[in-house]
Amino acid sequence: MRTLLILVSIASLTAACSDQDRPTSPASPRSAAVNVAQSTDGPKFPDASAAPAKYLKQVLYVDTSLVLQAGYDRDVDVSCPAGTNIIGGGFWQISSSAVSHTKVLRSTTFGPAKWRVEFTVDAASPVGAPVEVQGICVSY
Repeated sequence: MRTLLILVSIASLTAACSDQDRPTSPASPRSAAVNVAQSTDGPKFPDASAAPAKYLKQVLYVDTSLVLQAGYDRDVDVSCPAGTNIIGGGFWQISSSAVSHTKVLRSTTFGPAKWRVEFTVDAASPVGAPVEVQGICVSY
């Protein structure tokens, strides 16, 4: 029985790999041949008369540090100076003493010039949680 199965498999492979001009896959839109000749027109770029790109004039880092009390939720914001916009931010815990008791609910922009991090510190924390929140501000 095994010998018959092996012989049938070999015959099927030989027929599928033969040099005949007929396709071995079923006809479908997915298997249709597509002309992939490269365009001679070159890449298309936006019109050169478009407005010039904005360049950064200034990059500033703003931050604040505080100790979060155990058992409370707290939003911590950093604000960019006038004339600048926030493009990113983040946070870190200054001490590892309350890391397992501190959770970050959200870290995101809050308007065009603020970065907000929402913390919660569970009541089981033996100490407050010292954190720092930082924002990256730019002017164009």
